[in-house]
Amino acid sequence: MKRFALYLLLVIAVGGTGSWSNDFILYSHLNVNLFRYDGETGDRILQFLEPESFGDLLGLARGADGLLYASSAGFDRIHRFDISSGQYINRVYDGPELSGPTRITVGPDNLIYASNRLGNSIARIDPDTDTFVDFFVPSSSGILDSPRSLVFGPDGDLYVANDGDDSIKRFDGVTGDFIDTFVSSGSGGLDFPGGILFGADQNLYVCSRNTNNILRYSGRDGSFLEVFIDSAGNSLDGPIYMDTGPEGDFFVCSLNNDSVLQFDWATGDFVRTVIPTGTSGIDGPATILFLDTPIPASNENWSLYE
Repeated sequence: MKRFALYLLLVIAVGGTGSWSNDFILYSHLNVNLFRYDGETGDRILQFLEPESFGDLLGLARGADGLLYASSAGFDRIHRFDISSGQYINRVYDGPELSGPTRITVGPDNLIYASNRLGNSIARIDPDTDTFVDFFVPSSSGILDSPRSLVFGPDGDLYVANDGDDSIKRFDGVTGDFIDTFVSSGSGGLDFPGGILFGADQNLYVCSRNTNNILRYSGRDGSFLEVFIDSAGNSLDGPIYMDTGPEGDFFVCSLNNDSVLQFDWATGDFVRTVIPTGTSGIDGPATILFLDTPIPASNENWSLYE
């Protein structure tokens, strides 16, 4: 903790952690490599240092402090890195409240929300104090079954991909109370929901890994709209996770052929292969995180649906 406090003082002294424009972080799962790339050129900028065995780093999030946070589902830990240099800073938390923290996100309260896949809960960790806060969604609720990706929506509520029944659950973004099953089990053919996000149109997009496509649902009521992206005319194979770039396009991790593909945000059309198959150091790309992705629309913009 003292080491982290000293680091923050250094960050403040030099004027922040920097700006990364179109850069993104990519996690390669099968060899546990973590890289930073230029999103425009696809050039590799740096590899993050790993002074200890991480097991895996599936969950990635940029904190309010401008640092990178990564969760290890295998070792039940959350780690902290400097984005500019790739230096490892410290282990944030590794207490018993983490149980297979597969994905993480940072909430409007600047806390880290971790989906405990094995514990069927959502835990909150305070990155300022490196302490456990609470179970935002406790296992005792009986709602979650192997939760994975999670995201705060434009309405401020928390949406969680529930692998156990191939659905998306919605929880009150302030209290954690269960609201509803926003996307019903298997809706639109949903099978093994991976990455989830809200697009520029404020609709919900979900990686359906086992059907090899990305599905679009109404951001208002969760009804199925269409298969937005499939493998026709491109090499998509096992979409496990995605993020939106600065201009809103979708960047999708194609797990089974070790590539990252870009798709047009408005049409779903294939744009280009950003990271091609055979790229050195990439084996099972499983998580992508753009560093300057705009914050989700504020609550007042929800009137677009009214």
